[in-house]
Amino acid sequence: MANPSPSPKQSTNPNPSPNPNPSPNPNPNPSPNPICQTYVDTCLLGCLERGGASLAARWVTTTNGWSDYWLNEPSP
Repeated sequence: MANPSPSPKQSTNPNPSPNPNPSPNPNPNPSPNPICQTYVDTCLLGCLERGGASLAARWVTTTNGWSDYWLNEPSP
């Protein structure tokens, strides 16, 4: 006799997860590629040290592809 197919209320997964697509490294930020504030600070500081305010302004205005998400991590 063949096994009956599961009823709609039964699960065929022996270990169901509340999240169907669990991430191994969950990130509370909705973007997978947020911009870290320390990265921006480091780049601007380098521009200011190497070329002054004009280089810093040029870096900000000519860099494109900025993420809509920022990660304002605490400084060490």
